[in-house]
Amino acid sequence: MLPGHFSWCQTDGPNKYLKYDAVDRKIIEQEQKQLINTITHLSKNDKPENQSLLELSQHISLGELIHIYKLMSKRNRKEIASIYDCSANELISWMDCIALYRNCCCHNGNLIDIKIETRPVTPQSYSKYLFRMKNTETTTNRFALGCVVILHLAKTINVEKEETDALKQAILALSSDKTTLESYGFVSREGFEGAFGG
Repeated sequence: MLPGHFSWCQTDGPNKYLKYDAVDRKIIEQEQKQLINTITHLSKNDKPENQSLLELSQHISLGELIHIYKLMSKRNRKEIASIYDCSANELISWMDCIALYRNCCCHNGNLIDIKIETRPVTPQSYSKYLFRMKNTETTTNRFALGCVVILHLAKTINVEKEETDALKQAILALSSDKTTLESYGFVSREGFEGAFGG
């Protein structure tokens, strides 16, 4: 085990992001042992504790990174979420959504027609660009929802506009008219343009 290995984890009480009703040190030890075994297996260096975080991150899958975040203490989750201008609950829902989109792409799924069963929290500043269910404040569960999650995160980490424009052009290439953009979950063509910054 890494020295001070409990310092970044939640070590007691309920953790709604994990499958356990409550976590304790034994559970955390099991989780960390499994994580270190995974990294050791994937890494050429059999001592992951001697590697930098950047080196280790190259051996961890997106799903494992999400799991690490869920294992963290409330304070650590909150601190990381603040970087992305959101709560821990929002960030976890967004990461789970991105993992779903990533898996769909990797397995040749139909991403553009996706309907998300477990909706991520809608980024507040983007909700006006999304279709709303009739007479409710509930936004779409279609492709556009995950798209604005990606746009929000890209904006918070200062991704170049040219990079988000590539996503915009890819969506437009699949679209023939306003109705198509609306079927993806955008409120309108104007809403689509607004989500991408006009």
